[in-house]
Amino acid sequence: YNGLYIFNPLNNSIRTLVDDQERLGICLSSISDDLTKIAIVCGAEERNVRVRNLDTGIETNYPVLEDQTIAGSARFSPSGEWLAYVIQRADPEHELGKIVVVPVDGSQPPRVLTTVNDGSFNVAGWVSEDYLLVTQSDMNSSAVKVLKLSREGSEVLQIADGRFMDFIP
Repeated sequence: YNGLYIFNPLNNSIRTLVDDQERLGICLSSISDDLTKIAIVCGAEERNVRVRNLDTGIETNYPVLEDQTIAGSARFSPSGEWLAYVIQRADPEHELGKIVVVPVDGSQPPRVLTTVNDGSFNVAGWVSEDYLLVTQSDMNSSAVKVLKLSREGSEVLQIADGRFMDFIP
């Protein structure tokens, strides 16, 4: 039920990073580029976002923010030092989406970069250590656009209409 493993085709070995017996399901959101941290965006009884260090098993929990009923779409920065994620009210009549950034070590509280009324976001990924791409969807008009945001929140720039599909390595 959504474990995470590394398969080595050279020797047919499998290394378990997250055992599927944990039953994290869709709460297991992403893994850092260096494969040492995972982002967990929900749980059986929790609404908080947390990051687990796969070497130590220690989890850093981030506080639940105002209007955070659900969270998702977490992505680590290239260095693994920052985490961007989405929070939502999950109320179709009065939806509010927010993009949040937090240092993975929890040394600063989560910071909201931008919000959208009656809409939602999806974190596409990080362009660099300082900028990330998100897709913003409007529930009323069905308009979709791609935004580039600075990690500090000082820049929110629409770069395209439509949905961002993926990065090409």
